[in-house]
This record gives sequence, C-alpha cells and structure tokens, in this order.
Amino acid sequence: MGFHGSLRRQATVPNLCCGSGLDVPDALVRSSLVDTFRSDPRYLVTGPVRQYNLYGIDFNMTNTFWGVPFSHGVDPTGRSQNIRQGIAHLIGRSGFISQYLAGAGDRADCFAPRLQIIQGRILCPGPWDPSVPANGDIPSWNVCSWEQAFIASHPELGGCQGAYDLGSQIDAHGAVLVGSPDFCAAADHFIAAGLATGKDGSCVLTGLSSAANGQTITLEVPQSESGKMLKGLGDTLTYAINELMANAQSPAVVECGWSSTGWSDSISTDFTGAVRGGTEDLAHPTSPGGVLAQDFLDAISGLVGACASESNWGMAVSGWKLSQNIDQLYSVYNSEFSFNAYSNPLFDHWTNMLEFNSTLSGAQQSAQAAEYIMGSDAVEIPIWSDAGDYAYLNGWRNVVNQQGVGISNYWTALNGWNTNPPAWGPTIRWGFQEGTETLNVFRALSHWDVFVLREVYDTLFASNPYNPDQLFGWMAYGYSFVTASSDHNCPMAVAGCLKINLRGDIFFQDGLQATASDVKFSILNFHPSGVVDVLYSQTILPTSLGGNGTPGTSETMYITLSQNSPLILDKIAKISIVPQHVWHCKVFASSGPEPCYQSGTEAGSSVTGPCLTKGTPQCSVDPSYLTGPTSDPVANNMLIGSGPFVCAPGPYTGPSTPGLGGGCTSSGTGSVTTGTITLQRYGSGLTPANSGYFRGNANYKQYLWADVNGDGQVNAIDISLTSGCQANFGSNPTACNHLDGASTTLSCTSAGPCIGASSGGDNDGAVTGFEKSQVLRWYNTFWNSPFSYSSLQGVLPAPPALQDDGSTYS
Repeated sequence: MGFHGSLRRQATVPNLCCGSGLDVPDALVRSSLVDTFRSDPRYLVTGPVRQYNLYGIDFNMTNTFWGVPFSHGVDPTGRSQNIRQGIAHLIGRSGFISQYLAGAGDRADCFAPRLQIIQGRILCPGPWDPSVPANGDIPSWNVCSWEQAFIASHPELGGCQGAYDLGSQIDAHGAVLVGSPDFCAAADHFIAAGLATGKDGSCVLTGLSSAANGQTITLEVPQSESGKMLKGLGDTLTYAINELMANAQSPAVVECGWSSTGWSDSISTDFTGAVRGGTEDLAHPTSPGGVLAQDFLDAISGLVGACASESNWGMAVSGWKLSQNIDQLYSVYNSEFSFNAYSNPLFDHWTNMLEFNSTLSGAQQSAQAAEYIMGSDAVEIPIWSDAGDYAYLNGWRNVVNQQGVGISNYWTALNGWNTNPPAWGPTIRWGFQEGTETLNVFRALSHWDVFVLREVYDTLFASNPYNPDQLFGWMAYGYSFVTASSDHNCPMAVAGCLKINLRGDIFFQDGLQATASDVKFSILNFHPSGVVDVLYSQTILPTSLGGNGTPGTSETMYITLSQNSPLILDKIAKISIVPQHVWHCKVFASSGPEPCYQSGTEAGSSVTGPCLTKGTPQCSVDPSYLTGPTSDPVANNMLIGSGPFVCAPGPYTGPSTPGLGGGCTSSGTGSVTTGTITLQRYGSGLTPANSGYFRGNANYKQYLWADVNGDGQVNAIDISLTSGCQANFGSNPTACNHLDGASTTLSCTSAGPCIGASSGGDNDGAVTGFEKSQVLRWYNTFWNSPFSYSSLQGVLPAPPALQDDGSTYS
C-alpha cells in the first residue's frame, strides 16, 4: 500500500458520545445495536474488544463506618473487614453487567482486568479452577478462600460461586434480592461487625447499634458522567445498603458527587504509583498518601452536597485505566501511594516484591500473594472491566484497534486518513464520552485529559499497539541495560543503568531542540519508582544549553536504577517528555521551602541552562505551574510539546505561530466540559528540522531515499556512495541513479489539497550538493520499526507516521 497524506491537518475532539457527525467515538456500542451498525454501510464495526480497565467500589480507610474505624485497613478485631465483605455481597456482578451494561463488560473478581487474566499475566481462579499455589505465608487460594471460614460457618447460605458471590438472584439494576443468600450473608457480616444484634425473616437488620442508627456514610458518584455506568453502580449500592439497614433512623448511605472541575470519575494508576487518569500513555508525579494527600485535595474543587468536606467521603465508585503490566496492586494500594490510605505492612512487602523483582515470574508470584491479601481484606470491590464492539465512520483507513484499548488511541490519530473526506474537510472528528478536567500534564486527572496530552507530548519509547510488551525507540534510536562492570559511565552504587541514545532531530513546537536535559527534567519530575537519577554528558548539548554541540546532535544518556525490576522499562517508556525551558523554576528564592517562586512581573529567562543536579531549580517544576491561575497551560500558552499535534488557535506555521501553546479549546482553558478541543497538525510536508513533526510520512520517504544501501540506517556507507556519485556520476550506476531520482512519485487524491512537496534527486544527470545535503540530514539515524508489517497490512502503515494532506507518497 502507498503512504498517504491524511485528510486532516487538525484533530477536532467534540465532547459527544456516539451521536451523528463523528468519525471515531470512544464509546462501546450497546450489544443490542451491534447488528444495526454492522448492517449500515455508513459504519465499520470492530470485533469484541477487551480493555485494560476496571470499575468498582472503593473505601476511605481513614473513615469510621457506623462507629467502626477502618484503621487504614488493618483491624485485628475484624469488624471493619466484615463491613466491607458484607457490602461486597450486595452487588451481583454478572447481573449488573447483563442488566445495566447490556452485556458490554467482563465480571471482575480480582483487582485485575479480565484481559490480564486471559493473557495469563495474573491468576484469579474461581471455585472450579486450579488454585493459586501457596507462596511463603500465603496459602493456596481461589476467590472463595477470602471468606472460607464464614462460608463454612453458614452452610445454609449455599455454595460460593465467585468472590463474595453465593449465586443470588438480582433485581433490575444488579442488586441482590432482599432475603437472598447474598443479602443474608451481608446481614451476617454486619452482625459480626457489631452493627446489629439480629435480622428478620428477610434478613433486614434488627437491633441496630446507636452509631448504625444515626450515622450516614457518603458515597461519591460522578455528576456529569455521560454513560451513567458508575452513577448506576452508585445508585444500586446505595439502594442495597439502605435496604439492608432499613430500620435505621437515618439513611445508612447517601450519594454525593463532584463537579467537572473536581475529582475525576475515571481515576487510575500510572507507573509511578500515583493515582491519576488514563495513564496508558502518560506519567504523573507521585503523591504519597494518594487522594488523601493535601496536594491532591487542593485539586478537588468540585465536591458537592454531603461530600463538601474532602475528608468526609466514605465510599466512591471509581474507574481505573490500567495496562498490560500487573503492578496496579503496587501503584494504587501500596502505602507509599495508597489511593484510599490502605496501609498494610504485609501487603506492602508483597507489592514491593512485585515491583522490584528480578524476574517477571517472581513478580507474578508476588502479585498473586498481594491479590490474596487484598481480596481477603476487601480493600476495594471490583465489579467489571469493559468489553464490547466499537463502530466508526466508513471511509477511514488505518484505524488501529489497539489491544486492551480499542480504536480511540494515539495510533489511530497518528495513522488515520480518508481518501474521500466529507464536507467538513481535512479534520478527524473524535467523540469523547466525557470532557477534560485539566490539560496540565503534571495534574491530569482523567483518561480524556491524558488522551489529549498524549497528542501534544511524545515519549522516549512506544509500544506495538498489537503487542504492548514490544517496545521500540520513538524519541530514542535505541537502548540497552548496562552495569558498572560493562560501562564505566554507569555508577558502581546502583543496580544498573538504562543507556539511551536520544535522537537529535526532534524539536519542540516552539523551535527548541529536545535534548537530554529535557528528558532528565521530565523523569525527575515524574520520578517513577526505582529511578535514582539521569546522567549524561553535557558537552554534547547544544550551545544554547551550555554545551558545545550543534543543533541536531544526538546524545547518549544513562538512567540509574536503584533496584532491578522487570517493569521499569515500560514505566520509563511512557513518561511524557516536556520542555524544560517552559516548566523549570523561573525565579530563585534565597530562602523558603520551595526551590523557586514567581510573583508579579518577575520571571526568569526562558532558558536557565541544563538540568544537571536533581533538586536544583533547573531540574524542578516551578510550583506556580502546579496550582493557581498560572497552572492552566492552555490559558497561559504553555501547552507545548514535541508530539504530532499542536495547541494553537489556527494552523501551525512554525515556531512563531500566533497563540502557540493555547487557544485550542472552546472554553479557553484546559477544562472542557462541553465543546471542542482542536489540535493542529505539527507541520506539513517535508518540513525543516525545527518546524514540523519528525515522524511525518514525507520525512519517512526522504529517509528511505537517503538510505542508499538499504541497510536500515543512514551511515558512513551512504555518505561515501553519495560523495562518490557527486565526484563521478558514472562510478556506481545503481546508487547514482537512485540519488539523482526523486524520493517519491507524488500524486494527489481527493483527500484534500496537495502540498506538492517532493524530495530527493532532480533527475538532472548529476548528484549535487543539494542531494547530498538531504542525505546528510539523516546521517547516523534510523527510523526504528520492529513490526511485522505483512501481518498488519491494511491496518497500520509501516512505519507509524503522521499522515499528511491529499498527497500520496508511493
């Protein structure tokens, strides 16, 4: 297939679910409508897609429930554990999925998406499956083991069908019926917790304690969720608990919510262990104490009703956007991060073993042990992970159905194009189920925040969308693990180093080169677990950053690792590389707790020199960019990266584009509850090195042409062949004719206006300095393309590259 210019120079993202006028929505098709979409020639429909996400119920482990303190999840009396286990019995997972989600989901018994379990990454055996083998002090178990003693002492309730599931009938919304075995199990757990002395014939509690009679627990639900799945879960849970405690003088549970500017309903994990949104593609700073930490509470401005007090929330319905990695147990609930303030030393031991194991098999065994502890404590109650079909507008080519994600992903935005665009012109219209909360890369909350940010910021490595375990260089030519014994640049005092060869042809959208200084700055401020520092030789930096290198010079750098981990490469790979000169501390404080400050009209220079030492102002984000009016990058024209799309009020015309870094949202800020976010293509055609995306398809065609000998890298052999042809055109007919010819045969489709950009030779019977300069542009570079493209033909172009206008490069 040819390399096509896409039908769009911009990507418009309306806040719509799946209505008319969209090209690619991010919502699953309800199962009852799949056949309708399949029979409609206007649409294409994917096969079933299982996702790396999870939805369920969480608890505030610092709160007191009906007089019983949750004590950070560690309660020797077992009272708080009985309350959580009782609540877990009140939702029928399979019934909720079939009746409320129209079957678009997989039940979740463990804190792991079904896709991880199917792939064998983690075990979650049911009562009829082989048990997880014993490991240390953790016995052999299945999901029924979590309340084995309780089931044995209540044989009248029936046998275990799954995690806290006795196979009860459910009502129209997925709550177990009053008087059913699970409803009665919940009553018995509450009685064991001391909340009541008995139950009536329908298992409604009687003899409630004074605290159970009078205290009302708050359950947080989203205010503006379009799909209403989490709201439905919250409604079901509220109803079920109030039915169980119907004799209480006050409601046992009331719902409250947060506004669109508050806590996201899609809170998830990233590899740093921080609890944030949608971090399959982005990293965020760690916040010890998780959502209860003050720095995160400062961002929760939208709590309403009974949840107006930030510390008052009791339960929450939540969503977690996860990945193929199984370290969500560590990154969400290890006490170093602890979204809900869970703090169990034994759980910490096993999750630390998970995160910092020397082998993947050891990490998996540790994850199983941690899962047993978590399930037994009922730290949270997982309910389902998404599974179903997607539909999109027919005519779009190279829509990528990413494993565990679906069609709404970075690769579709990068590769998608249409040969016959409709009336709206060169634009792909992307439907969002929810609006964005913030487009501050250090404070992003939701999956939709992260999706937009991934289009603006690039990463060191990328993963094959069909095999997420396969990483390849994106901003880097390559990488390798080294130790002090094999490479003297790696210090003796660390476990090892990740050696990275950073590309020299990447420029931020404001024209400055992306360097090792920016990479170090980004890693230190997102600080993934296990990283000690980032080392590099400053002498090869561009002169603008204190080195003696020329623009375009590649760099070698080392990331020092405190401990070995089979997961560390994926964590580093997903860090967003931000421009140091935009985010660093601008004014230095002579004293005080912060490394810098900004006030009034005071501001430092745009470049302060390279980030060399961790903790210095040059290596620290200015605190004023994290909170307050200057923390909104869109409003302050700071949303600038090196990725394929640009935030600007109009088409990108180069580093001096008017309004660059802002003006791309209908709200004028990073919070877009309804409306649009319009991102412009970063450059077009064969762009100069500092005014366009380095992975555009026109650049790729020129790179292939410059690789004269076809060995996958423009190296000294290619330079020698070019010089020889320049001196004597007849010396090598094959190479010389190649160099004298164009790199592309350019034609035009109906996808949009042709830019007419061609490159390579001019067919004048000679190889001149013009041709040689185009070869030299790619000297010592290669594109990094590990896919088996034959298996992806018609699905993903080879290699991934930003598509252009109506020009076809063949």
